[in-house]
Amino acid sequence: MKLPSGAQDISTCQYGAPVVLSFPHFYFGDPSYLKGIDGLHPNSSLHGFHMDIEPNTGFSIDAFVRFQVNLHIERILGISQLQNIPKMTFPVFWVEIAFTLTDDLADVFKTKIYTPKTIAFTFIFGMMGLGCLMWITALGFMYYTRQQEKKESSHPTEHTPLLN
Repeated sequence: MKLPSGAQDISTCQYGAPVVLSFPHFYFGDPSYLKGIDGLHPNSSLHGFHMDIEPNTGFSIDAFVRFQVNLHIERILGISQLQNIPKMTFPVFWVEIAFTLTDDLADVFKTKIYTPKTIAFTFIFGMMGLGCLMWITALGFMYYTRQQEKKESSHPTEHTPLLN
């Protein structure tokens, strides 16, 4: 079945029953869905979809998943009782599945993920700093030894030949 924007036909998953999924109150749906149905007022904070994902693990830490189950109703030729029914998508019910990360789980994330990560980065950057310090020290030592060699070669000693 061809539907306006904002709804998904799932009749093939429901053995041919005219079942349609959408956001509650047809939020983000075509305005034609609201015609003929009183009491529908789409609202982003009440009817939208929201999910926060922890970037290191991909774990959902906060979610509000909302959907609405609808029936797509049409006239059926040959059944006189259904001749006055308009063609429409009729909302049956909507569901909200919500969860948030508890303080206990937030502490687990901190101790099992962020603390080791912080320690690892501190170690890595500390080692990089130590390496740079060693490199600068080596350059300074090389400069110092070259200066000493130049100083020694410019002053004759008793082992310096008189004639070259």
